[in-house]
Amino acid sequence: MSSRLRPCCVPGCNNREAKRHSITRKDKCQEIWLQRINNAKLLTLSDESLKSYRICDAHFEDTCKEASDYERVENDCFLPRSPDEEKIVTPKKVKEALEALKSPVSGSSPIRPIIPPEKVYGRKRPFTRSTAGVDIEVGTENVTEHTIEDVSFDVPSTSGYQKTAADKPLLEPSTPGYQKISSPIRPLIRPEKVYGRKRLFSTITDVGTEVGTGNVTEQTEDKAISSKVPSTSGHQKTFTDKPVLEPSTSGYKKIPSAIVGVKFGVAKRRGLRARVPQTKRPRGIPPTSTERKLIQQLNKFKWVAKKARKNNVETKQKLKFLQKNPLQVNFLKDINPTTIRIFDSQLKNQKLEPKGRRFTLDDKIFALAIFKQSGKSYRFLSKIFSLPSRKTLNKILSKIPFSCGFNEHVFSHLKNKVAKMNPLDKCCVLMFDEVSLSTGLMYNSSRDCVEGLVDFGQGDRRVAFAEHALVFMLKGVRKGWKQPICFYFCESTTPTPDLIRIIKDVVRHVRNTGLEIIATICDQGATNSAAIKQLLNETKVYCLKKNIENRYQGYLIDEKEVIHLYDYPHLLKGIRNGLLTKDLHFKHNGCDKVACWSHVVDMYNMDRKMGKFTQFSKLTDEHVLPNRIKKMKVKNCTQVFSKTMSAAMKIRAEISKELPSNSSYYLPPSASDTADLLLFFDEVFDSVNGNLLHPPLGKELRGVVSEKSKHVNVWQESLPVIKSMYFTTSSSRTVTPSITNWEFTLRGFIYIWKLLKSKGFKYMSPRNFNQDPLENFFGLIRSHGVRNTNPSCTAFISSTKTLLINNFLSSHSAGSNCEEDESDGVLDTLREFINLERTESATHDASPNISNAAKYYLPFEY
Repeated sequence: MSSRLRPCCVPGCNNREAKRHSITRKDKCQEIWLQRINNAKLLTLSDESLKSYRICDAHFEDTCKEASDYERVENDCFLPRSPDEEKIVTPKKVKEALEALKSPVSGSSPIRPIIPPEKVYGRKRPFTRSTAGVDIEVGTENVTEHTIEDVSFDVPSTSGYQKTAADKPLLEPSTPGYQKISSPIRPLIRPEKVYGRKRLFSTITDVGTEVGTGNVTEQTEDKAISSKVPSTSGHQKTFTDKPVLEPSTSGYKKIPSAIVGVKFGVAKRRGLRARVPQTKRPRGIPPTSTERKLIQQLNKFKWVAKKARKNNVETKQKLKFLQKNPLQVNFLKDINPTTIRIFDSQLKNQKLEPKGRRFTLDDKIFALAIFKQSGKSYRFLSKIFSLPSRKTLNKILSKIPFSCGFNEHVFSHLKNKVAKMNPLDKCCVLMFDEVSLSTGLMYNSSRDCVEGLVDFGQGDRRVAFAEHALVFMLKGVRKGWKQPICFYFCESTTPTPDLIRIIKDVVRHVRNTGLEIIATICDQGATNSAAIKQLLNETKVYCLKKNIENRYQGYLIDEKEVIHLYDYPHLLKGIRNGLLTKDLHFKHNGCDKVACWSHVVDMYNMDRKMGKFTQFSKLTDEHVLPNRIKKMKVKNCTQVFSKTMSAAMKIRAEISKELPSNSSYYLPPSASDTADLLLFFDEVFDSVNGNLLHPPLGKELRGVVSEKSKHVNVWQESLPVIKSMYFTTSSSRTVTPSITNWEFTLRGFIYIWKLLKSKGFKYMSPRNFNQDPLENFFGLIRSHGVRNTNPSCTAFISSTKTLLINNFLSSHSAGSNCEEDESDGVLDTLREFINLERTESATHDASPNISNAAKYYLPFEY
């Protein structure tokens, strides 16, 4: 048992059996303890470090340990015995000294006063003490008091109590019978506040008392002991001895003045409140509100510190484990961070009960991504692994304020992100498109509204079922970031006036964040084309009113130009779809030519006869045959409009000139024009879809646009060819929107390259100017769930939030309409909103509540 005791901190003490006592925390009493322990090491330690030191029971008087031997005032505790003396001053002995004054005694008091040590900041303790000897002479006629000069000397900080100067007789009375009794009284010196390493003192008052039968004379002399620096103390307390008259039949004797010492010591208190400097207040008065707040903050900091210490211990244990098992370290090097986080989460939570498990934000977001892929699979995995509950995942989504219309707090949060970006990285394109939804109504209790109705934001809700969602997304021109910013619910397609208003509002909100919109992109929908034409006409009217020449390629919003482009994959599909039923006339290299889809079908059927020697291994019936073509697949279209198909058709058409028309390998010579059209659109498509810094040989147009590239020349040479195109049937001639929009888009690319070059761009990636990021976003939403091809309004909102916070973490569908967009991820995942304790729901000012929601059901009561 003794081996577990801490050693005694008193120098030279080797006691291993006695009981240990901790050092008190009360300032005055603690200084006395340290002075009597006489251990220089303890003087430089903080209160927190002194907790670990102990004093054995052998250094205390037995009377000090009994509650009846002293008065417990303000929870004072007993004092340890000084190493250089056996007797100490206790409250009991002070009492006895006071009682001794009532009766004359002879001799001098053995009581030695206690001088509290001074506060020291640092290792040195230079200070000066003063000792004054006082003689009291007692006679029958008069009483005379004499005081000697103070004796000053320096005492090191680590020494014990110093012996007083020898008492010298001052004045011998002439009357016989007098006796002189000397009292080695030392005054109590109260230290003042110390700032830095210097100690400041002011006045010390010594009091001497002479008692006689005739009169009492009290004389006081102030002696000042000060350092070189003036005192900063507020005031000094003076401890005086009051004279007591005690007659005696055998003559008066000199009685020493009693010392009224300060009550030292403090009970051991627990909690942070004991460490807070508190003023003396009468019992029963509660602490003030400010003190309560401070105590609460201190308790909170204590909890944080305790948790940090616990985490530190756990980390050290893990480090020791890995140091002992180097194979584990090598194993972790081959695992990605996400997998490591999953392992760590499972190790922590597998041993806990379901309600006692705790997950990090990354764990919850990863689990949410799994849950959105398949709820049935998530329920199965929850039986094997420790995963968050469905209620926890839904709570995360409810904290993200993302609903129909403009979310002002989201835009303000995005503004803070944009402020840290490079000026060239702020250039972006704005794309918008619609996705099909399933009709249905659902009440949202958190927003207190019915979801599934037409909603254009800012309280503009209409009594109609929502069938489509109009989504706006930003895409970086220089960097590959993307960011969905808002969406709207509409019936069928968005009306043109509403679309124009929304485009203007979105552009203004995006500009307020600090981003610069270079262009807008959309498909060839009827309402989209009508809205863009209306914006272009407004720009023309503006130029006429200002009497200036209209040199703008795009349209103006707040007198700033925005260039519009049509999605070129949709344009290429438009040309292919028109060619399925019509012949395409165009002028190429000064010759009028006619392209026909029947030539492509004949070439495909001829190649299938070659068996293993086929030239078109990637082509299937879904690429060529009109009744089996998947018209939404861009890949199926671009693989037909390729250099491989064009070269094979050109060679077969030239060879067929020497073959009879009934040959199984005969191809009409007019197929040469169709081959020229396929090669023409292959080069145009490569020029607007390039993104490689080092393109392959023979496909230089797949590279980025630069000063040395051929992109601009190809665009300028292609404009006359496209302008000459038109479709014909047996009785009509038409110019479809796909042809005119191709011309409009190529002019826009030329204009954008000149604009970006003036801003400091050295190259431009044309692939950043398409709708692939938005199309992939729609594909990810449809992939959430087994049968989610047409999600409801509620499912669309939930899936959008999930994709945002997990940075579009989802699998790219192999059968999607477009290829992967190779983006770096979203600009802002909005995860900060999850960390907030509570966020306001993004409800609109005029959103319907439960009281008036019934009116939205009126049209459906028939």
